[in-house]
Amino acid sequence: MPTGIEPEVYWDKVYGCWQGKNAGGTLGAPVEGQRGPHKLSWYPELKEGGIPNDDLELQLIWLDALEKFSSSLDARVLAGRWLDHVFYNWDEYGIAKTNLRMGLPPPLSGAYNNWFKDSMGAPIRSEIWACVAPGCPELAARLAYEDAIVDHAGGEGTYGEVFLAALESAAFFISDRDRLIEIGLGAIPEDCRVARAVRDTLQWYGELEDWAEVRARILEVHGSSNFTDVPQNIAFVVLGWLEGDGDFGRSLCAAVNCGYDTDCTGATLGAILGIIYGRSGLPRKWTEPLGDGIATNIDWGGIRHFSPPKTLSELTERTCRMGRKLLAISDAGVQVGSGEGEWDAGDMGALEDLWRRSPWEVAYELPTLRVRVDYLGRPTVRFGLRRKVGVRLESTSPIPLEVEVELKEPEGWEVSPGAQRMVLPPGGKVGLNFEVSAQGPAFVTPSNRFYIEVVPSSRPALPAIPVVLVGESKWLAAGPFTAVGNDLDVKYGPELSNPLAPEGSWEGREGQEVRWTEVYFPESELPVESFFDGRPGVIYLRHYFWGPEERTVRVGLPTNAGVRVWMNGEQVLEVFDPNHHPRPNYGGYGRFYRDVRMKAGWNWVLVKLVRGDRLVEAHFILCGPGPFYEGIPDLLRTRFPWEV
Repeated sequence: MPTGIEPEVYWDKVYGCWQGKNAGGTLGAPVEGQRGPHKLSWYPELKEGGIPNDDLELQLIWLDALEKFSSSLDARVLAGRWLDHVFYNWDEYGIAKTNLRMGLPPPLSGAYNNWFKDSMGAPIRSEIWACVAPGCPELAARLAYEDAIVDHAGGEGTYGEVFLAALESAAFFISDRDRLIEIGLGAIPEDCRVARAVRDTLQWYGELEDWAEVRARILEVHGSSNFTDVPQNIAFVVLGWLEGDGDFGRSLCAAVNCGYDTDCTGATLGAILGIIYGRSGLPRKWTEPLGDGIATNIDWGGIRHFSPPKTLSELTERTCRMGRKLLAISDAGVQVGSGEGEWDAGDMGALEDLWRRSPWEVAYELPTLRVRVDYLGRPTVRFGLRRKVGVRLESTSPIPLEVEVELKEPEGWEVSPGAQRMVLPPGGKVGLNFEVSAQGPAFVTPSNRFYIEVVPSSRPALPAIPVVLVGESKWLAAGPFTAVGNDLDVKYGPELSNPLAPEGSWEGREGQEVRWTEVYFPESELPVESFFDGRPGVIYLRHYFWGPEERTVRVGLPTNAGVRVWMNGEQVLEVFDPNHHPRPNYGGYGRFYRDVRMKAGWNWVLVKLVRGDRLVEAHFILCGPGPFYEGIPDLLRTRFPWEV
């Protein structure tokens, strides 16, 4: 027998979810990113409709996608919505969107080159999945997973969103805090950082019962210099829930007063409590000042090309309509209306299949065949290195299936082996491996697109499956030279050499001969510590990139080393801050980023890094200027100007 939730109760709880999220986000937004602790007891800034926040407005776009795609909605559908409707590029959003534009599908889009995969951008989007799957935590968790892997695959951001979606879905039927947290934990791997942070917070609060001491322990054990890091912020949500002890305003303030990603922690806890209490149970003191309106970033173009709900009432009505539809399609055991079945959370262990999936593997469902493309690691390639790609086929046909499988290469590439023929029995599986290599450096482009063709005998033709390999950026490195304190002004030979003919040798640290050496960097991080050999010194890096037109670009090199950067001979950056914690996003911090004019054709960059006593972390960023800071996927960075 299905379990029922009465329509008016469902509506009340969904409205409470959005109302609570708006309240918590408005409370926390003005102090977002500040370490705290804070002493807030009321909104520091109050506007009718709340403060525009990606926490809520991204879910308005997802609701629109649900209405159009229903049960067929998956990560690929959501990837398209990112590109069509979301125009800001904050942190992981911008990185994932650049990956998508390079041709990388989910989960590769969320896993590759993503310093922010452990950040809060995904957990803040959990509520829509809970609201359209009330009382169905497994269904909500699976939808949340599809959402999260677009920009957080393989990271704690995925665990955080799945944890919250399962918990919030269950909150439509039960209100016991400990049981809800247990359901959420049951949906994610017990050894992930989110799970450990939540369990530790529960234990410490039971032992200490002091908000400040528990907060300090969270930061000591689970803290991160990245203020959006998921484990510490999810722990703050739980701490606020514990400290508030049933009081809505006190709970939100306790979570936000922990500091760090405060708009997210406040909004998330507000949504959880909003589901539990419903609109009718939330204190008017906190909800009435915000009204029924919804504030978004649509006025300056942050989101575009769709009509979001104008009010929480409209949002609630559309969410409930979608929930009724999805519950019926999914045969989830819960229905809106009367039901005699006793509610049960279901088997959270059934979600283990999600966590067995590699973030470097892409699955395709074709008629009579399942195809999995395994990139065997990050999806990059370079000249001079043979690259393996794995392909696994599984027949879903009830009769033997004869197929021919071939990996088709772009111009200038070689693939081995060639076409392979086989017969798959019903349910049969086979694994194949291909190797690809470029015939010359000029054939390695920013996005190298291969296609798997599966040709079944006596069957309709099947669509080709893309395999996209991103060209690694190619650099020259020289050093180490002796460091003279923190002085960036001491000039060594590479700084004076001809940028278009980097030749010659110089005396480096301890009299060693130093020459330019070719190196490849597969991501934006510059792993240069090996050049310093664990000691103070100076190294130089030289990089070349080609663009089709003159344009303004944003050059960034966030690092904790001393850094000086020249572009086309002009010095554009100079910073020495050994205590800096790099945050390699597109917008960046002013000292480490500068807008410059690039030329049509070839441009060159020279980087000088001075290492002190600390391990060096450095990243090189090229993107478009503000206010959107878009990635630039068409820049050729995979070879040198003299290579053809």
